[in-house]
Amino acid sequence: NYLGDSTHHDIKLFALNFLNLILLKTTINHDDFNMMKKLSPRNTVYINGVGVNTEKFRHVNINRNEYRESLGITAEQKMVLTVGEISKRKNQKVIVKALSKLDNSYVFVICGKVMNDSAIYNELLEIAEQLHVNLKFLGFRSDVPEILKCADVFVLPSLREGLCFAGVEALASGIPVVGSNVKGVKDFIVDGETGYLSDPYDADMFAKKIELGSVRKWKANVLKRQKNLVLLFHMDK
Repeated sequence: NYLGDSTHHDIKLFALNFLNLILLKTTINHDDFNMMKKLSPRNTVYINGVGVNTEKFRHVNINRNEYRESLGITAEQKMVLTVGEISKRKNQKVIVKALSKLDNSYVFVICGKVMNDSAIYNELLEIAEQLHVNLKFLGFRSDVPEILKCADVFVLPSLREGLCFAGVEALASGIPVVGSNVKGVKDFIVDGETGYLSDPYDADMFAKKIELGSVRKWKANVLKRQKNLVLLFHMDK
């Protein structure tokens, strides 16, 4: 998992002294890869994750307006989507605060369930009500590729990540991604080229980047760059 986890960090460093080769796969990121190269193993090989079936997300055939309507989203609203557990680490709170700074056409949609602390869920509801932000919880969904096609912007406000495949899947779907400027997210978002990056604690910056991401001309300009980057994470690589 995360090399930055203080509970396991020293144990991992000790064990690595006995290895000759490390294959860095699954959800490790380039920052952790660079750390590994400084350790004892003779060979360190980076592989872009376990792979994403990008075709599953690129080729989704739905009536977008009808599907959005089934989610409670109108054609006039701007759907800001995130997929993942509802937790402090995922930092959904900053997006609620960010959207309060934009006009009321934006809707924040969360696909995911509470993992450990239900207080986070209640806090999000409370903040959204106080700031008059339209917030929708969809829970666990098996139709994420279809929901991604309904979104206008995908957000990844995490405080830390390994390698977030939800973001890669969003890029494969052809929608703008606005993420935190943290390791793991920076592996697949190049600020202003394949998406936008923001300080995870800065709601004003997130608001600005979300607004930029919802401009359709911008979406057309980055689509080709997104496609080329996503191919690096395709499951056949």
